[in-house]
Amino acid sequence: MEALDLNGFAVVRDLFTSDDIREAEILLDELCVNLQSRPPEGRDHRFYGEMRPVDGLTAQDHADGIDQFEVRYAASFEPRLLETRLFRRCEAYARALCGDVSRSFDHAIIKSARNVTETPWHQDAAFHRFGAARQAARLKRLHFWIPLQDVGPESGCMEFIAGSHRNPLLHHDRFQRSSGTMGYATTLPDDSRRVACPLSVGGLTVHLPGTVHYCGRNASDRPRKAWIIQFARFGEVQLFFKRLAGWVPKAL
Repeated sequence: MEALDLNGFAVVRDLFTSDDIREAEILLDELCVNLQSRPPEGRDHRFYGEMRPVDGLTAQDHADGIDQFEVRYAASFEPRLLETRLFRRCEAYARALCGDVSRSFDHAIIKSARNVTETPWHQDAAFHRFGAARQAARLKRLHFWIPLQDVGPESGCMEFIAGSHRNPLLHHDRFQRSSGTMGYATTLPDDSRRVACPLSVGGLTVHLPGTVHYCGRNASDRPRKAWIIQFARFGEVQLFFKRLAGWVPKAL
């Protein structure tokens, strides 16, 4: 795809039907409800946002101060997600673009209505601790961002810096979220060309690990749900060894 090579990201429209989206959304909604009611077990793959109460949350959410919920390895918790039409279409599309790749990671992010939590500018390759791993992470990998409803700048659609994948990895500062988890953020160069990517339901964005990207807060009146799936060469092998190390959760 020329746009992906040129800009480091691409917008794909109408890849899914509304039924495809709904099938995955039901499973993700059930998973989030089940996880929020369970005590942590071992490594906790649930992350919460800035924990500032905002309008539009439930009474319990206000008590807990939660305005964003994230689940790492959602499809490992709920393997039925891997059987959905949405996942199968993503997998086929990733292989058409990049050859023999498979899921290496996925997570779901739910921004509550009128939330306050932004996802800061960053490159996904920066989450690898060592330089060699960061460079390897930039090869033969595709990251899909799939909204489960229409999204625009008001609700926190994806934004990218065109061409940033061709440059050296930027310096990232580590920061601690109020939930205690670590995040990474970078500062944009002055000449950055920022591109917002609004989408109608059924579309997705795909980007490379070195592409700088960002999602704003959800200022709309409805939750903004997204499923993010990363595909990589030997992705299944990576998951296998992560499971052995206890880094990937077991199915509920």
